[in-house]
Amino acid sequence: MKTNFIKKFTLLTTAFAVAFGMTSAVAFASGAVINSTSGDLKTVRVSNYSAQPGAMAWGPTVNSAAGQTVSVGIYYHNSGDVALQNLRIKLSPQNSGSSSSHAFTATLSADNATSVTDSATINVIDAPQSVTYIPTAVYWYPNQACKNNPNCQPTTLAFGQNGGELFGSGLLIGTLPAGWSTQGGITVQFKVSNNGVVGTVPSVTTYAPTGLSDTSGSVTLKGFVNPNGANVSAWFKYRRNGGAWVETTHQSLGTTAQNISKNLSGLPGGNYEYQAVANDTYHGESKFFTLYGDADPCDPCDPCGNDYPCSSGDDAPSVDTLSPTSIDTDSATLRGDLNDDGNDTNDIYFKWGTSSNNLNYTLNAGTKSSPGTFSKNLSGLDEDETYYYKACATNSNGSDCGAIESFDTDSEDGQCIDYGCNGEERPDITSLSAVAITTSTAVVDGYYNANGCSVTTYFEYGRTDNLGSVTGSTNRGNGSGSMAYAFTSLAPNTTYYYRAVGTNCEGTTRGSIKSFTTKIGTIIVNPVTPVFVGTGGGSQFIKLMIDNNRTTVRSGTDIGYDVSWENVTGSTLKNLVLEVNFDQMDVIDTDMGSITHDGHSVIVEIDSLGSRDTGEMTVTTRTAGFLKDGEPVVAQAIMAFENPKTTATENAIAYDSDEFTTRGSTLGASVFGLGLPTSLGGWLIILLVILLIIVLARHFMRQNQTRVVMNSQVAHPIDAAPMQATGNDYMVYRPTPPTK
Repeated sequence: MKTNFIKKFTLLTTAFAVAFGMTSAVAFASGAVINSTSGDLKTVRVSNYSAQPGAMAWGPTVNSAAGQTVSVGIYYHNSGDVALQNLRIKLSPQNSGSSSSHAFTATLSADNATSVTDSATINVIDAPQSVTYIPTAVYWYPNQACKNNPNCQPTTLAFGQNGGELFGSGLLIGTLPAGWSTQGGITVQFKVSNNGVVGTVPSVTTYAPTGLSDTSGSVTLKGFVNPNGANVSAWFKYRRNGGAWVETTHQSLGTTAQNISKNLSGLPGGNYEYQAVANDTYHGESKFFTLYGDADPCDPCDPCGNDYPCSSGDDAPSVDTLSPTSIDTDSATLRGDLNDDGNDTNDIYFKWGTSSNNLNYTLNAGTKSSPGTFSKNLSGLDEDETYYYKACATNSNGSDCGAIESFDTDSEDGQCIDYGCNGEERPDITSLSAVAITTSTAVVDGYYNANGCSVTTYFEYGRTDNLGSVTGSTNRGNGSGSMAYAFTSLAPNTTYYYRAVGTNCEGTTRGSIKSFTTKIGTIIVNPVTPVFVGTGGGSQFIKLMIDNNRTTVRSGTDIGYDVSWENVTGSTLKNLVLEVNFDQMDVIDTDMGSITHDGHSVIVEIDSLGSRDTGEMTVTTRTAGFLKDGEPVVAQAIMAFENPKTTATENAIAYDSDEFTTRGSTLGASVFGLGLPTSLGGWLIILLVILLIIVLARHFMRQNQTRVVMNSQVAHPIDAAPMQATGNDYMVYRPTPPTK
């Protein structure tokens, strides 16, 4: 069994690339060094943007023709172990005269590192042409901004630069810390000119939009038109949710090549497509953006997140909702946290109700003129009921409310009146990371333990962390397992929020709120097969298990997880990728694969696995301090592989769940009722007995692990709906959890 960590990142996520195809390697140089490791990309590369919008096909040379747009990509990475000081990028030439071949050279320099110089060439395939820089067409992708998102939007250039600095003193990137997390790059666009030949076809390029505002429904559309000697009028056309096209006002350009832009406002929420157009016939490629149309009003001192400064005393409040305390059968104490400059009198209150979509009651909490927490007791509630609330504040400059929280009142005497139960506990519910994310689909996951009383599970979801929608519910019985749900008809390049929820006879438990962002459905360099999750059951390929050989974990404890797998078919499986996720723990060591940058997952790539072949690995983790007594701690293993008959990507998932505790454990003064031995022989006997128990426990616990295989599924077409609960709830096979 071989692993390969360099040739691809993983089958579980989209290719990590945009203008650079950012990668990773293992060896770092000493000191501050630019682009020196084996995993670094070529410093300068070129691409024909008109032929492949999105500039994904990079190489040392590229062919182009008159009227086309070409891109020069410049990659940077601090390959050393100390920060680069004042990293600058220079590029030449800015414009190149008529020729069949145009070489572009970039120099990367820093105050404390040796400069790096590299070149790439644009070849003209028709008559000799000139190449001209498109003003301000310089795009910055810092800090792995496009990892797992090959069509992400660039970041505004630092220090107020406009891009022209590339051709003078150099574009300043600034201080660049060491490591892969800060690698990035610059793309620069040029036009191949027709040298003034009249009658050549105009060329049109659509640029990414700017100035998006949900509250005002505004956006600025951008593009570039080169008339190529013709007399040209230009405009934009756009449409919402796949409807009829709408044209903007036409603008006469004459024969001058130039950037065009159009500001739109008052647009309703939706998914938009637009194109730059010239003379009705010539269109740029489509670009997309989304307006939600339901955002809160902008803070007058921080309009739409632009971080404008405020003078003292004219700041609208900012409020966070805190978790409730003193929950009883008919009451609870609601809490909030006010952030204010202390120069305003704020009316503080709570909005609450029995539905997150309708907080139609107000609980006044008085006034507050200084930052800090506030609370108010809410009484007269029904027992064994779920309530929702958010903390709010208002002053003369505006209002703000925190996110929605929820709680469940207790049952009278702790009895299960409606279900006829006998003092069972509420279910354990853990929200887990989403998998199989595409442009329009995603699988959200959660883990439940019914705790002895039949549990019903579902997900709350929405486009903000206020959620607001729910999926259909599923009765899971009184066991434990996965509650994964596959969403379809999602909007591309959109962030969604969700959390797992479970209800049994003792009440409702909600997991933490998590989020994922869908992909953008355009060209991807070296695309990999996404992992689709279907309806469970079907043929079984992989026996996958994960186990830490314990039932409880403690804060600060190093915990080893054994992960094992076996090909249970008669065929060889290929292109396997194992991802082991620990949302609630930090990975501190692994004997196989590589730890991800966030420190919560391990990736292992396996070229092939023969019939009945097995593998195993151990991952060492450490629990985080924010966990609470009794909270479930869940580890997830998911292995993707190719179906040997259909070549479709399928996957297996396994879990390990334990209870978190802050209580320590010590070896008492007796073992099995016997006093501590006083001789070396006695100690050896005890150690042998303990070793035998551990071996037997590992054997039986591994036999009792979860194994699930899910069929591949074709993604649903992109739909205009914001997020539809029309996915698949799939069955996961689990052993019955041990009784408490």
